[in-house]
Amino acid sequence: IFSFQFYVLVAFISLFIYLGLSNSNISSSADYFSGGKDTKWYIAMMSIVATETSVLTFISVPGIAYRGNWYFLQLSFGYILGRFLVSKFLLPLYFSSNITSIYELIGSRYNKNLQRLASILFLSTRVLADGVRFLATAVIVQLLTGWSLEISVVLIGLVTVLYSVSGGLKAILLIDSIQFLIYLSGGLIVIVFILF
Repeated sequence: IFSFQFYVLVAFISLFIYLGLSNSNISSSADYFSGGKDTKWYIAMMSIVATETSVLTFISVPGIAYRGNWYFLQLSFGYILGRFLVSKFLLPLYFSSNITSIYELIGSRYNKNLQRLASILFLSTRVLADGVRFLATAVIVQLLTGWSLEISVVLIGLVTVLYSVSGGLKAILLIDSIQFLIYLSGGLIVIVFILF
């Protein structure tokens, strides 16, 4: 009755919910936000790359580059420079101050009002940017399943909230890493297909 893509989607949704629930043995809010501080470096690295490479990047940038516009290649160089600066200057501050957020550092270094302003600005811009990414993902789910856009948005939202709330950062890092491996494999398959 259903398409192959539908069953793949259901399998991944089930896997994500399972991973969220299986990592729900969180003892404190610090564990929830820090993942128990026992995450492997490669899981964190894959999660970071998957998080900064949204569905919009993965779908639109290859098409733009194929038409001859290599402008977005600069993003990769910016990411490399940014990671170096974060590793060199911010991570030592995080570890020496035993903080879990850059906003805690801003609050302790400057004042609480600046901490609140920075938090509000970050949350406002993230809600707007992530709303667009969320919609793009829902369009893909709509194309794969034939469901309405509204149902696709609600489904993605419920699954994301469920695994995020139940499993905390550890579940999020693990699921992002799986998504990284999926889209990296997909990219490699496409390259091989184009070449042969």
